[in-house]
Amino acid sequence: MNLENTEIVLNDAQTKNALSARVSSLALASISSETQGLLLRMFADPYLLEKDEKASLVAQLRECVGRFPEVSELRVLLGMALCVNLDVHPAIDELKESVRLAPNSFIAQLKLGELWMRLRVCDKAEEHTRLASLLAQNLAQSELARKQAATIRAMKRAMHVFAGGEATGALLLLAQFGGLVLMFIAGIETDIDRMREASGTAFLVALSGVIWPFLLGAGVGHLFGLSWRTACFLGGALTATSVSISARTLMDAGKMSSPEATIILGAAVIDDVMGLFVLAFLAASGSTAHATFGLAPIASDWVQQKMPVAVQHPLIVQMLVISACVAVFFWAGYGLANRFLDPLIRQLRKLSANEAVPSCVLALVLAYAISAEWLGSVAGITGAYLLGYVFAGSEFRADVERSFYAIGHGLLIPLFFVSIGLSSDYRALSGHWALLGVVFVVAVLGKVVGCGLAAFASGMDWVRSFRVGCGMMSRGEVGLIVTAMGASTAIFSKPEVAVMVAIVLLTTLLTPLALRGAFQLRSDDDIPPLSDVGDVFAASNSELLLAENEEAAALAEGIEDSQHSTRVDAAPLLIGNPQGQVASQ
Repeated sequence: MNLENTEIVLNDAQTKNALSARVSSLALASISSETQGLLLRMFADPYLLEKDEKASLVAQLRECVGRFPEVSELRVLLGMALCVNLDVHPAIDELKESVRLAPNSFIAQLKLGELWMRLRVCDKAEEHTRLASLLAQNLAQSELARKQAATIRAMKRAMHVFAGGEATGALLLLAQFGGLVLMFIAGIETDIDRMREASGTAFLVALSGVIWPFLLGAGVGHLFGLSWRTACFLGGALTATSVSISARTLMDAGKMSSPEATIILGAAVIDDVMGLFVLAFLAASGSTAHATFGLAPIASDWVQQKMPVAVQHPLIVQMLVISACVAVFFWAGYGLANRFLDPLIRQLRKLSANEAVPSCVLALVLAYAISAEWLGSVAGITGAYLLGYVFAGSEFRADVERSFYAIGHGLLIPLFFVSIGLSSDYRALSGHWALLGVVFVVAVLGKVVGCGLAAFASGMDWVRSFRVGCGMMSRGEVGLIVTAMGASTAIFSKPEVAVMVAIVLLTTLLTPLALRGAFQLRSDDDIPPLSDVGDVFAASNSELLLAENEEAAALAEGIEDSQHSTRVDAAPLLIGNPQGQVASQ
């Protein structure tokens, strides 16, 4: 056979397929018995393999692929082993190469489609699974492709519910209701007496706990390439403190009566109110430029038409109009609710209709939310919080709070948190880990250092100041609400949403640990417990222990003469009461 005939034979498709089959068989036969055993265990149940066995299987298959790089089946096996070893990107590369080498391979197309399916890339998964079904050569292969295609279709339907369509609109609507109810309940739970009686220290701690995180968060966000508007929203989301997390930690630690607890809880309440004002300003200033809804843009346009000077300074006019609208809303909203809320509830309680009060209050929450956006150019949640704050001082607070706990925590508030979780894609953090790390450090230091320095400047020692800073560290529902608002207005993209949700989670987990650790540190101003002073006095050394109090020393001497064991109550001595109490045992 001459050279020309040889080339014709080698270029023949049947000859190529035959040679390829022989090479594939030779390559698969070259797999060692140990590797075959690991493969069989992997096919039976991937969880049976230990970590070192997975690594060994990958290494052995890489060696086989190195000897036979053109064999598609070996690359499929290597891709499957890499998937089991959680090496996703190398697995994608190997399976793509196997498809390139053998586009008509059923197993290559099926496994690449399965990998895309597990990564929730449904379009690519559907494409490769469809090709695999066309390449199926027997009923078993057809059934595998059919089941995988059915799984992909079910996954697409489930994703469609949360990505578009009528169901999504209903979910988001209920989630928005949940956000409003959440802020209404937060307003009801506001401790007005604690806020009014909060000392200057609590106010300074709250003010510092808003300024530091806001400035640091906005600065860091801008340094990482975010626009000033997005960076300011990032800083605003870092301002609020979760009152519930700090209160629960202090309660579990038995420190609710400590001076630090009073400052932390008082400052956290004021901190939340300040954070809402920051949010209101950011929302208003960020939306007036292109807004068509609300009184502020209408008033701003009217002022610019009537005053030629205002046309030259539109931003100043907008800020002044916004400030006036915000002031009018808070003045009118608080005044009307404070004047007419209790009489309205009394009249509603006289009705025979079931649940008339909760229904009317829910309507008021929606009315205040709409009024906040139209009249005050602020977020609707601000109006819901304002109404709840008025209810906090109402005589019907307990009844309303009980009803809305059932409505909110039973349905609406969980849907709000679900919507936040669905809107956050942690895969979007890829390439933004540095931003997450720096924002987390800012979130912690902004509260610990900012609030701690304010407490230290107010006369507390450094240990107690550190405790106050740790107690102010956690973010909660307000941070998530700001995040949701930023996402809904396209101020936050997916990476920023994922970063903020992660920050809320991390600070919530860190606060109890840090606060308990801070209370393990000893301060010179701490009052020692009675057990440290000694509540049981032996007759032989009672004169020494009670020498500073003559009457107590006389009592101790009488105890010694009585020749039986006695117990002196030391608590009156600690508070300067000379009447020590003696309890015989």
